[in-house]
Amino acid sequence: MPILRSLTRRVRASTLPRVKGITHFAIGVATASCFPRAVEAGAEGNPLYFVLGGMFGLLPDTLDFKFTRFFYRSDITITPDPNAPDAEMIAQGVALAIDRAAMTGKAVNIKLNTIQLGADRWQQYRVTLDVPGRQVRVAYGPVVDTGARPLPGNDEASGPEASVPLSCDVQLDYMAGTDVDIFDGPVYRMEPT
Repeated sequence: MPILRSLTRRVRASTLPRVKGITHFAIGVATASCFPRAVEAGAEGNPLYFVLGGMFGLLPDTLDFKFTRFFYRSDITITPDPNAPDAEMIAQGVALAIDRAAMTGKAVNIKLNTIQLGADRWQQYRVTLDVPGRQVRVAYGPVVDTGARPLPGNDEASGPEASVPLSCDVQLDYMAGTDVDIFDGPVYRMEPT
């Protein structure tokens, strides 16, 4: 029985806007200004503490989005076509990863790529594992901006849906549903038990 386990550590609240790089930098500089020695050095003409604060503010974002994604190996990569929405293909790919893990007895890593429609436009889709029903469900959602906020006129789900049956039971140790929307998509590991 495969277990769905996340290799990435994404914590997000859909109601909160995503923080962008300039905000990370500004928070780092603001944090540096809380230390009296940094303020004294800045008043003396030495901005090193503020520059370091800004750099350390950018560090987590840079490591997460620029470097760590290259360290995850994926056995199956799902890349939806932005011009031809196909929820069935996505659901079949996830089901394939689960079924392959169950049949081979080896872990299978799956990468769900995002769908970029433009410079600040992303097609959101949701992958849900229906454990009691033994199905993978995929539903296209709204078109969102880089902050994962629906664009005007795209507040509702706006695309195809699909369900694909699984040939084995699934036990979750992560969320049953995942929104795939901006930047780099998640990587999951299907492990047989």
